[in-house]
Amino acid sequence: MAVNIGITNMEYTTANKAETGFYCLRFVLQHFGLSWQHILPLKTGPCNPVLLCEHAEGAGLLSFRADLQPESVANFARFPCIVEWGTGYFVVLKKATKSMLYLYDPLKGHIALDVHDVLLKLNGTGQPHGSSFLHAYYFMPTLKKGLSFKQLKYYNRISYNILISCFVGILLLAAGLPIIFQKLVESLMSPVYTGLNLFLWAQLQPA
Repeated sequence: MAVNIGITNMEYTTANKAETGFYCLRFVLQHFGLSWQHILPLKTGPCNPVLLCEHAEGAGLLSFRADLQPESVANFARFPCIVEWGTGYFVVLKKATKSMLYLYDPLKGHIALDVHDVLLKLNGTGQPHGSSFLHAYYFMPTLKKGLSFKQLKYYNRISYNILISCFVGILLLAAGLPIIFQKLVESLMSPVYTGLNLFLWAQLQPA
């Protein structure tokens, strides 16, 4: 069952299914702090995934396609992403839990769907793809001059994660090096000690 969780601005909804791709892309661009004015031509005709990705890349976003299982979206999805909801019909997947998907549907506004209902839609006549997967498109901002504050925060978060990972790796390596070095020395010196002991033992034996 779909639960309407409110529409914050009426201009973000449309009655034309062919325009849903435009509205979804506008939502994603604003999420990354990018301008959407130059994608207005997209609103004049039907949209398809290829055209959607071309406009996104022209606006400064890298696009990636992925097939997601509704029951595991919460573990693998990168939000927000645009989902192909039908032929020429797109929605934005804003976030997900194990039991609920939270969408921005340009035809209905902001809604929440039960995962079970989404599976019924995918396996029934409501979804022309005939599979149990959500065909999703992820977006990531490219590095350009004049980055917005949102983009800088996005890249700073990635940089911090990389730095923390490197720091933890260096600590683990530093902690393990003495043990590795000790084992290496022991393995190299063991034959020498064995040979020396045998030699001394032979010398001490009575003739």
